[in-house]
This record gives sequence, C-alpha cells and structure tokens, in this order.
Amino acid sequence: MESKEFKLALSLFKAKFFKKTLPLVVGWALTNRCNYRCRYCSRYEQAREEMTTQEVLKVIDELAAMGTYKINFTGGEPFLREDLGDIIGYAKKKKIKVMISSNVELVPKKSELLKNNDSLSISVEGGEQFHDNLRGKGSYNEVLAAGEAAKKNGVKLFFSTVINRLNVDSLSQVLDLAFKFKAVVFFSVVDKLPLAARNIEELYPERSAYQQALAKLIEQKKKGNRYIGDSLPVLNYLKNWPEQNILLYCVAGHIYCRIESGGMVYRCGYLLDQVKALNCREVGFKKAFLSIAEKSKCRDCWCGSRIEINYSLALKLDSIRNIVSSL
Repeated sequence: MESKEFKLALSLFKAKFFKKTLPLVVGWALTNRCNYRCRYCSRYEQAREEMTTQEVLKVIDELAAMGTYKINFTGGEPFLREDLGDIIGYAKKKKIKVMISSNVELVPKKSELLKNNDSLSISVEGGEQFHDNLRGKGSYNEVLAAGEAAKKNGVKLFFSTVINRLNVDSLSQVLDLAFKFKAVVFFSVVDKLPLAARNIEELYPERSAYQQALAKLIEQKKKGNRYIGDSLPVLNYLKNWPEQNILLYCVAGHIYCRIESGGMVYRCGYLLDQVKALNCREVGFKKAFLSIAEKSKCRDCWCGSRIEINYSLALKLDSIRNIVSSL
C-alpha cells in the first residue's frame, strides 16, 4: 500500500475508533456561476460572493495542515474560474488529491487543466434525448467530447447520475456510456435541496418505477458490473429511500464538510442556508469546521457517494473497497 493510502486508512481508523474529527474529504463550491440551466437546479440564479485566489490558497494551506486527503472542486461550474489552474496546482503541491465536478461544456476547451488533476466527475442523465432534455440541447455531445478529453489526458473519469422521472427507465444508457469510457457511475436521487429548481417535484419518479430501476442496478451489481460505483449496501439503501431511514450515522462534519463559494462551512450541502455556519475567511477553516461537528443532522441522505463514506466508517467491506478505489 502506498504511503498516502496508508495515511488515509490510518485516518479512517482514528475517525472510527478514536472519534477524531478531521476534514478528510472536502466538497468545495468555488463559484455559483454556471453556463448551464439544468431543470433540477437553481444555483445559477443565486448570485453569491466568491473567495479570492489568495483566500482559497490560504484555506488549502489549512486543509493540508489538518490532513485533508481529497478536495472535490465543484460549483456552479468550476471551470468558469480563471484561476482554477492555480488552485488545482496549489492543492497538488500540498499533496492533496483533486477531483473536478463539471457540467463538461468547458472541459475540452480547458483540457490542459486536466493534466494536473486526479479525477473528473461529470453529470450524465442517460442517452442523448434524456440528457439534453434535462441539461440543454447539445449537452450530450459535450459529454462525449469531455470524456475523450479525460481519456486523452489520462484522467480518472466518474459519472454522476441523478435518478428522476425522465431517466428512471433508461439508466442502462448511462451504463452503456460508462462502458464506452471505462468510467464508474455513482447514483443519487432527485430531491428538494436548498438550491433545487422551484418545480423540482415535477421530476420526482414514480415510486414503483424508481424501485424497479434500483432493483435492476442491484441485480447487475451482483452479477459483477464494475461500472456501477455504488456498493450493494448503498444501492439497497437508495432503493428503500426515503421510506426507511436506515442511515444510522452520518460522517458529515466528522470526516467530510462542504465549503460554499463565499467561505461558509457546512456539514454538507443539504444544510446550505438552513443552519448557522461560520465563514472560514473570517475565522479560519479549522474553527469553522470544528464548530459544525455533531450538530444539525439531516433527516436522511439521498447522495450515493456520501452514503458510501458513511458505510465505510460502519466497516462495510464493500464500501471500504469502493472508497479506496474512488479516492
């Protein structure tokens, strides 16, 4: 095992058995600006302050000192920040793994930024018809171009798929595309998040169709489909969501947190503007992070990748393997 992976395993051990609080994985919305108008999101409508380059680099210094293993830079669209290359390079200099979550339009145009990046996560909603319906005409072809750019630059590629009324019967198309690009897909469920579109309920899938779709994913996972990133425990959790709130423990605020564009630090993005939070630009990241531990717990969770982290700390072997391979 490489030294960094050993350090990760040691940190997880301390978090589990010694209740040590540290920001191992950080989701960071660098901007709310976005060049897409996806049907289930209103983030682009929420003009918010952004941290300066120097403020971002200062927080990265703090994250490195506290033992952060990975940062997922997201948005909005992170490629809209002209300083993204400097931010990625600095995080890598500090020995922190970097993932970029993008809507893909700008990826081919700024593919040089991928060379210093560990992984790229892009949203895929299904085949061309379903994807363009949700994200805009021509966006599916931009997914293909971004996939090729990632492949050319040797960047690990992940797909993120939100299960909703329009694509619930066509998830196989996502898996076909994952096979084409040798990408791993993580699923989540459309839900009324703080920055969801006002008419988000229109995209809620029928319960029976949703459970049938998850049952098919579970069946394929059992047969060894390696392009389904979620483990069996996570898929079973999602299948029963939200009727059965079986997530007994949430690691948000314990080994994971979310930084918003203006510097506010939350346990997770679900709590944006729902609870009081400190700004890391004003009080420093460490104080802002430690203030959220064990507070403001959610009613449940809808995001497969976050559930996976939770199950890994619950010592679910499938989830531990997934976390090691994806981080």
